[in-house]
Amino acid sequence: MKIRALKELRFKTSRGEIFIKHGQVFKPSDPSDASELIKGGFAEPAELPPDKNAEIPGWQRPDRSCYVCHSTGSWVSIYGVILCSRCHPPACPEIVKEWLHGTA
Repeated sequence: MKIRALKELRFKTSRGEIFIKHGQVFKPSDPSDASELIKGGFAEPAELPPDKNAEIPGWQRPDRSCYVCHSTGSWVSIYGVILCSRCHPPACPEIVKEWLHGTA
């Protein structure tokens, strides 16, 4: 879990001291440390904005059409992969988690 420091923090580790600035987002190596920092009022859970580039697969243009077939239809597999519905139709309905963006 990523958390945001509500004040300056200093930790001693086997490799030396770690300084965390106020407002800095970090991920403690031990999840229980994150919970303790939140309970103690030293940090809060961090909800980071999604990376806009990560939302568009490499095969899609910015207008969400496929570079190869120009279709705007796509689907999300049960594994989280977004695919063009014309170039890569699902082999069976059970592997489709969600249909997206227009039609093929």
